[in-house]
Amino acid sequence: MVLLHEDLLFHFSHDDGFTERLLSIDIVVYKDFSFELFTSAFQEENDFLEGELPSKIQVLFSNLIAIQSIPNINQYSFPEGMDITDCPSQQYYLNQGSKTKFFFVEEVAGHHSKDYEEGSDKRFLLFHEAVVAWYKQLL
Repeated sequence: MVLLHEDLLFHFSHDDGFTERLLSIDIVVYKDFSFELFTSAFQEENDFLEGELPSKIQVLFSNLIAIQSIPNINQYSFPEGMDITDCPSQQYYLNQGSKTKFFFVEEVAGHHSKDYEEGSDKRFLLFHEAVVAWYKQLL
């Protein structure tokens, strides 16, 4: 069981999978919505950025974390027993009070916010889509 430090709101991790560039991204977000972003890739310089999380993502995070019934582990991936190592995936650890919630997303599995009516799935995927669009802008 992973428990985030109380000063953190969430931790985001991206992995390209077994691809040519082998990109890895970690973003740590603190309670004041400041962030630190670390990247590493095969045959490239490691990178570090810091700043303030965009307000849209702050609002989406607050909307998600307000749901009291979020399961502890949420997976948006392929059916059980299927494991594809060369596709991009993301992991999230979110602090919700004294509990840490875990989310795992495999990009090519086809989960999108438009496919959900409401609830924690819809709110998480809206948050996820905003985080992915944001970090891609930064790179």
